[in-house]
Amino acid sequence: MAISTALGISKPEVYETAKIRLTSPMLHIGSEVSKLSPFEYVATLDRVYLPNSDLLARELLRRGRLNQYIGNIERRESITDILNASFGEDWPKAKTDTGERIFPT
Repeated sequence: MAISTALGISKPEVYETAKIRLTSPMLHIGSEVSKLSPFEYVATLDRVYLPNSDLLARELLRRGRLNQYIGNIERRESITDILNASFGEDWPKAKTDTGERIFPT
């Protein structure tokens, strides 16, 4: 079945069904316009992490990698190599010296 528009052009009804598993309390369905700044998340192939931005910046500064991190984001380059070098391959579980999680669950 098709839907007619005011111009007389018919638009097909398209439905798609999918099953998703949420791993975050945040879900955005909408336009292509990003609601988050690139400094507010880290996207990998299978997850999107929402770091405590202040803690992440402080730890990267302390480890001498903050400018590299900012540069990569500005150039739209991957930051996972910087995170691996700074916190190890298990960077999503990184903590500050006081035990605070940089990437909360």
